Amino acid sequence: GRQFCYQTTWPNLWWSNPLAYLEVVYMCRLMDNMSKEIPLDKPWKAPRAKEWDKLTVQDFLCRHCWTKDGVEFLLSMCNCNNTADGHEMSLLYYLWYMRQGGGLLNLWSVTGGAQERKISTRLGSSSNLPFISSQVYCESTALDLVAIEAEAT
Repeated sequence: GRQFCYQTTWPNLWWSNPLAYLEVVYMCRLMDNMSKEIPLDKPWKAPRAKEWDKLTVQDFLCRHCWTKDGVEFLLSMCNCNNTADGHEMSLLYYLWYMRQGGGLLNLWSVTGGAQERKISTRLGSSSNLPFISSQVYCESTALDLVAIEAEAT
């Protein structure tokens, strides 16, 4: 295959299909808003938990997207973030994951985003760190966690 490099964090599919750009922006906002309905500590208590847990991410995107480019891009980002294909994970799980990470754009961002600060975004926000500070110790910024006095649960 051929390698394509681009200058931004977003691929240039927008130039070949401007509708895909609009679709991706719309879908990101829609899923970010949906994720706000999910409690961080009990995702199964979300108002639409049963409905969303029966639906895969791929099914959801295929039902709501207009373009093939938009679906392919969003599924590839789903795969990059979760190391699973869209047909392998429920929409509820993916929305809960998004909620923990502060939204899709934050999950995809490197500078100032989840890829830079995995520990704070995976826990929901840096404000949750005191909650676990008695159980773990951060030796370095490279996420080398050591349990202290009790097993992490």
